[in-house]
Amino acid sequence: MLKTDTSRVVTLFAVQYDIHICNSLTSVSHTADSTIGRARIVRGHRIRARNLPGTIHYRFSHYFVRLREGRPPEHYYPRPMTGNEKMADYLKSLRERRVYHSL
Repeated sequence: MLKTDTSRVVTLFAVQYDIHICNSLTSVSHTADSTIGRARIVRGHRIRARNLPGTIHYRFSHYFVRLREGRPPEHYYPRPMTGNEKMADYLKSLRERRVYHSL
């Protein structure tokens, strides 16, 4: 998981790139998508104690950000469920269960 500072820096870089390179007139944009992906693993070699060889794995990752112009939607994140709503949802899922291969 990326730290919030890293994602904030990447988002600011993406906004600056959008303004200067893509000739976008608006600087008001919000993050529509934010995903990560695995990159290739580079293997390095080093000499350990007593002249023994060792392998180091350098792991890298890709961070993809998709921006949308304008203000974010009003209900960008769903509101958290209250305790009563969680209990009702749980009881509903229990009642909707089906026992297969039964009479």
